[in-house]
Amino acid sequence: MPALIFPSKVRDEVLAQHADLRELLRATVDELSRQAAAGESDCARLRVMGRELCARFHEHLLYEDEELVPVLAVLDTWGPERVRELHDEHARQRRTLGALWMTFDFATDLGQLGAALRDLAEDMLRDMEAEEAGCLAAEAMAAPLLQVERLRY
Repeated sequence: MPALIFPSKVRDEVLAQHADLRELLRATVDELSRQAAAGESDCARLRVMGRELCARFHEHLLYEDEELVPVLAVLDTWGPERVRELHDEHARQRRTLGALWMTFDFATDLGQLGAALRDLAEDMLRDMEAEEAGCLAAEAMAAPLLQVERLRY
């Protein structure tokens, strides 16, 4: 069934979620740095923070699948290509999140957890920056209104 949506509102929400994820990443990296500097090794706390990052990032991917994909599909002539790229990227990110979750389950020292958290932070930041410079920067994302078909999976 067709629906009317505001691309700029979807873009603004994605950007707001990116800002929240960056803040959560910063807090996690700060905690990791604090523990390393103090000679502490509170792996349980870092596991909780890592799992929170994974869960929040997973929620963000779901939002993009439900709200951003329909916009990108009809945004311009590049829509189908952008949707394919986003689906490919989300599949890769979900595999990464699954592997990291396992690391958080089985890592036994601060070094292992720190490496996993750094990898997650680098991956997330790189992906958010690419998205912001790519599909979210498209001039058409400022369109006042679009009619889209909502796909249900």
